Amino acid sequence: MSWGKADAYIGNQAVALWLAQEAQITNLRVVADAGLAPNPQRFAVHRDPNWQPLVGILDKGLASITDAERKQIHRRWLGVDRAGPARGPRAALNADELAWISKHPVIRVSNEANWAPFNYFENGEPTGFSIDYMNLVADAVGLEIDYAANRSWNELQTMARNGQLMRGIADACEHCDDGGAR
Repeated sequence: MSWGKADAYIGNQAVALWLAQEAQITNLRVVADAGLAPNPQRFAVHRDPNWQPLVGILDKGLASITDAERKQIHRRWLGVDRAGPARGPRAALNADELAWISKHPVIRVSNEANWAPFNYFENGEPTGFSIDYMNLVADAVGLEIDYAANRSWNELQTMARNGQLMRGIADACEHCDDGGAR
């Protein structure tokens, strides 16, 4: 579109704006909503009962993210600014959740190499929309994240299905075999 070879583009706004920013394309603008159903992104936790306490822990971590922090992440990844998010308050966890974290202080989370702007590598480090959210949640609940890097998509899927890692933000997809996305 920027070079006049197409009249319109319909697609993911976050991806389009990120790509335009990365390529320093300044002559494009969003003019309307395409009217397509939203494609929400979700954290995914394995169905194994041993992973179920993590669902409540992550929910509390997500709930502790302030509107200002959420807006900051959206501004960063929708192309307005590139500063990282500020850290928020810790979530209030119950005794069972704290015990689960003491047994599992480090959780392994998928990190894709090239799913920008959601989840990718920049200068050898995990970065992206889902990475910012995961880091905020982990900080809020006192978890350490070990990002599984340098793996193919198929390897990450197999690891998720086998309970070896948690998917970060995953497409909410009714027909996908996602290792237990909720």
